[in-house]
Amino acid sequence: MALAGSWVNYLAQKGGGATWSADVLPLHIRLANAVVSYVRYISKTFWPSDLAIIYPYETNWPLWFVLAAALVLAVWSVTAVLRAQKNPFLFFGWFYFLGTLVPVIGLVQAGPQAMADRYSYLPSIGLLILIVWGADLLLATQPQRKKIAALAGAAALCACLLATSRQLTYWASDIKLYLHAVEVTPDNYVANAYLGGALEDAGQFDAALPFYFESVRITPYFPIAQWRLGIALLRRNNFTAASEHLGAAAKLVPADPVIQCYYGKALAADGKTDAARTQFLLALRLKPDYGEAQTALAALK
Repeated sequence: MALAGSWVNYLAQKGGGATWSADVLPLHIRLANAVVSYVRYISKTFWPSDLAIIYPYETNWPLWFVLAAALVLAVWSVTAVLRAQKNPFLFFGWFYFLGTLVPVIGLVQAGPQAMADRYSYLPSIGLLILIVWGADLLLATQPQRKKIAALAGAAALCACLLATSRQLTYWASDIKLYLHAVEVTPDNYVANAYLGGALEDAGQFDAALPFYFESVRITPYFPIAQWRLGIALLRRNNFTAASEHLGAAAKLVPADPVIQCYYGKALAADGKTDAARTQFLLALRLKPDYGEAQTALAALK
């Protein structure tokens, strides 16, 4: 089922243009992220702190950190195999967790996130099987600790209730949601760009600009940030800077006629008529019935 899910996920994401090529994200970086993400999912399942709507992709994990994460996975896997006959719940729970994460662990990268909490809903069942069956096994040999276990379980549920109540406050608005992500995850260029968009949607145009700049500073290769920053500068009549960032977005997404057209508008406003005409013609080649590009091209002197 995991293999089938992986294939369906690949086809869906590829059809939507969301998959990243090996040129952009080499396989060894994806493997390192997958290994680290497995351990991060385990950590956040049992200690759900600093949760974010999106986690930025880290391409430079320290080698020792990746090896330590791989060692943790290897030790648990070997233990589960060796004790499969005596404690089958260890084998089932652990490999259920590993297997159900395969379609979304990032070997086929879709989108800019390194991991996503929503992907762990079903896989976490495997981890909880380890806890529940393991606790039952322990209490079978030490029944005097059942009251302690009951209190511990009640305390855990209360902690989950409090943590969930706190987490829900971050979902009150897009601004709060992305601001929290910026606060708890370092160098989160995606959250910075989306926070800027949420502020603009709320009419806070000046407040949005620093977050666009921060996103571009962290990584200049995120087209959404370049696009939004370029449009924001274009609205402020800063045509030279706008054409710089819209040009960067146009190079990153060469098949988008809207980006090509607005890059042309920035160039035209900056007095670069010939370059603007080239962009409008490119936009029309991509989308011949694109009225905005036709109008902009006709308006050139």
